[in-house]
Amino acid sequence: MIGPGSAKLGLIKHAHHHDPKVAEKIVGVETVDHPSDKEILAYARKFFYKVDKCYEY
Repeated sequence: MIGPGSAKLGLIKHAHHHDPKVAEKIVGVETVDHPSDKEILAYARKFFYKVDKCYEY
């Protein structure tokens, strides 16, 4: 999850309180102030590359 500090933390708290199954699926948190589409894509590529390397095929 990426976004401004208070916005993403509020969503995480809300998820833990109202839907713990959703909260369990949040695997990363990055603070980014108003990211552009290209910045979001770069974070996604970086994250999914790391996750993919965790698994052996």
